[in-house]
Amino acid sequence: MTSRPRYYAFLKLSVILSAIVFLVLTLFIDPRKDIIGTNDDGSYFSYVRSVVVDRDLDLANEYESLKITNFKYSPIGRPENKYSVGFPLTVLPFYLLTHIFVLILNFLGAGLDATGYSVIYQLSFSLGALVYGYAGLVISCKLAKRYFSDRISFLSVLAIFSSSNIIYYFMREPFMSHLSSFFSVALFLYMWSIVRDGEGGKGACFTLGAAAGLMIIIRQQDVTFLAVPLVDALIGYARERKAPWFLSAGKLVAALAGFLPLIAVQLFVWKAVFGSFLVYSYSGESFIYAASPKILEVLFSSKHGLISWNPIILAALAGLVLFMKARPRAGWLLLAAFLMQLYVNASWHMWWFGNSFGHRAFISSTPIFVIGLSALMDKANSRGRTAWAVLGVSILAAWNMVMVLAYLSEMIPYADYFSWWELILKLKELPAAVLRKIASL
Repeated sequence: MTSRPRYYAFLKLSVILSAIVFLVLTLFIDPRKDIIGTNDDGSYFSYVRSVVVDRDLDLANEYESLKITNFKYSPIGRPENKYSVGFPLTVLPFYLLTHIFVLILNFLGAGLDATGYSVIYQLSFSLGALVYGYAGLVISCKLAKRYFSDRISFLSVLAIFSSSNIIYYFMREPFMSHLSSFFSVALFLYMWSIVRDGEGGKGACFTLGAAAGLMIIIRQQDVTFLAVPLVDALIGYARERKAPWFLSAGKLVAALAGFLPLIAVQLFVWKAVFGSFLVYSYSGESFIYAASPKILEVLFSSKHGLISWNPIILAALAGLVLFMKARPRAGWLLLAAFLMQLYVNASWHMWWFGNSFGHRAFISSTPIFVIGLSALMDKANSRGRTAWAVLGVSILAAWNMVMVLAYLSEMIPYADYFSWWELILKLKELPAAVLRKIASL
């Protein structure tokens, strides 16, 4: 009897506990106020509410209800929404089913709030993101299992989940785009691994194309991941004279059939909101550090440094080097994908990405971190040091939860530098700070 069901049971339990924490935190929020904020989350929510309840893309009344004031009017007179439509598109079915359910209950005399803003609608929006986040974990595990054992793959996924910043976005902010972004990239890289090995045929190519389109319209920076299968196919042709899969008419048509409709959704939304199919929606924001990217700050700064906040990432990157030795081409391509994300994020005018637990812009790179950590844990296992590796991950997971509590209680600033030494000295005050924060909600 295989042990796989037990592994997945543990993973499901972890995600369920995160969902429970999210729901418990929601109980501390005044139900008379919106739990959707006025930045990214409110803008994403506005798309879904407008399409389902008003059946249009005029967001004026949504912005008024959510008290969103920091926006411009487009050339056609509609409130602009700079955020891509991919995340709202993924959670729309959950919101729509909730709305239908509420309407049915009201038809039966329940008298529920059907305006689309109440807590039940907001929770359905977040539930959708949690489902995609869990699917991303499962797919990342399946991706790792193409190279490593079930046990190593599962332990690596659980380690990244518990010791990196992704757990915070399960527990506290699933109404952001990051869990859906993680899912789309995980699916894309997994389908790439299948297509490159000649498996799956046209169906796999269709799914690869759909995953590519989805990840681009969720977070546009993830377009860099497209280079992975394209460069891989070209290297294969140069070295092995193996024709790239996309030169097969059938496979190319299948991939485009998955890709183009999703891109078209974004183009038509831009047309409806901005009056043009092609738009740079982040007006006034740009890659001002492109010539001198803030690499060290992004990696090691106390202001949301990727590695300084979550040291497990350093272990994952070290493991990626081991993976490169075993599978050079795949390893180099995954490393290149991470480095492209690093350059893009370090070039952005707000390289710390505002209010963020850790560096949220790298959550889409989680599948790469899972592969790297799997290689490292596989090495530890081959030397009989799995117990030590698990102990190390447990310590990092415990520290990660301390960081979560310190962040939520504002002992760590939401978007600024802080002193690590002062934080350590103040940890004895953490329980009181957490209680004060709960009392203030």
